[in-house]
Amino acid sequence: LAITTVSDKLYIVGGFDGKVLDEVEQYDPELDQWIKCPTLGTKRAGACLIHVPNSIRQSSSSTSSSSSSSHSFSS
Repeated sequence: LAITTVSDKLYIVGGFDGKVLDEVEQYDPELDQWIKCPTLGTKRAGACLIHVPNSIRQSSSSTSSSSSSSHSFSS
């Protein structure tokens, strides 16, 4: 599970719930609601998120095969 904030919104990526997850969710405190974002395409657990202009970088995570890699998506 990795968490970061961008423009007053909270992003939660990947995680482990008995299995490695590929989910991305955004919390908007202004609306007080969670929004499901497009999935990563690769399941991730133990990730690190870094916010850079116009995107969020994810690295140092375990995939379903326990390897490490990086991923980027727009915020």
